[in-house]
Amino acid sequence: MSGALAAPFGNDLPVARRIVLVIGSTTKGGAERVAATLANAWAEQGRTVWILSSFLGARGSFYKLHAGVSLLYLADGMARQPRDRWLAALYKLRALRRLILRINPDVTLSFLTNVNIMAIAAQAGLKVPLVVSERTDTAGDVDKPLSLRLARVLSYPLADALVVQTAAAAERYGKRLRGVAPIVVIPNPLPDALMTSSVRAGHARSGGTVIAMGRLSAEKGYAALIQAFRAAFAGDPTWCLQIWGEGPLRTQLQAEIDAVGLTGRIQLCGQTEEPWAALAAAQIFVMTSQYEGFPNAMLEAMALGLPCIAFDCPTGPSELADEGRTAVIVPLNDIDGLAEELRKLAANRVAREQLGLRAAAFVREQLSEAIVLAKWDAIFGEILSRDAPAAPSSLQRG
Repeated sequence: MSGALAAPFGNDLPVARRIVLVIGSTTKGGAERVAATLANAWAEQGRTVWILSSFLGARGSFYKLHAGVSLLYLADGMARQPRDRWLAALYKLRALRRLILRINPDVTLSFLTNVNIMAIAAQAGLKVPLVVSERTDTAGDVDKPLSLRLARVLSYPLADALVVQTAAAAERYGKRLRGVAPIVVIPNPLPDALMTSSVRAGHARSGGTVIAMGRLSAEKGYAALIQAFRAAFAGDPTWCLQIWGEGPLRTQLQAEIDAVGLTGRIQLCGQTEEPWAALAAAQIFVMTSQYEGFPNAMLEAMALGLPCIAFDCPTGPSELADEGRTAVIVPLNDIDGLAEELRKLAANRVAREQLGLRAAAFVREQLSEAIVLAKWDAIFGEILSRDAPAAPSSLQRG
């Protein structure tokens, strides 16, 4: 082990000062944003941080990185890039192992199933703690090959900890991945810039914009949202729907918009470089996902004081809703129920304002960057101190 700082939090747990984060790409995405947020915060604290990307394509980080964060690519440690994906995976594994040996970090943190499995294999036999992180619910396993799911079952018990984002996800992973311990719940942090921002959604005028944000893919449930919006507002031209994002279902969704006769009032807006501005300009946020890991768009909408309605999908929205006090939760795929809640919020400006205020206060209190970083330090500290006598742990596991 390369050493650890004394803990600054009033306990005896050591703090990792050399941290490696392993991730697939550094493009736009939820896991990528969280990796960048954590890396920047740790670098700001004076720790030495590396992000190792296994992506063999375009370079550069979509999210701005602190000057103290080193971004490295496994491709640079590969003699060549084989076209065969299995051979390429072996080359990546060898390149990752060499980088870990060279850096000798206090701890490695990896993101997403395929990268986690590679990191476990690369660190086999090394005395470097490894924390793996899942960023979606097990409901998303239908999109994963059987070989990947099997490799996860076999390899995850070799990691020092598994981090998930919600208590519900911890319960499901605990049932599916026997022998993995501990499973720790650490939600995504509210970006510090948003935490301190004074920008708030406005509700002064009649009518307005319902907004959704995410990839145009089946699990986001946008077909149901289009139907619910039609049921709620077909006769009220003062309301429109904006869906921000890109993905494989754009053509299909546009055809559905045209079919319900709401072309122009329901817009597929594409990507935006300023998602917070788009959210703050709306009046109601809606999430119709079939499953989530942790709904970053909903978190950011809440922080901006935007009232939120979400399907009760397996993980994420219900835990942000604080038992209905900070968001409206509708049974999964209940289109009529969603339409009714949309009508109720649209008709009551005061209710929208109050729900948005409660939402903003809740996420600022519960999900600040400092609070989430302390949770990461707690699990890192416990792992680093396992070989030394310590007081009984107070770390809450899922």
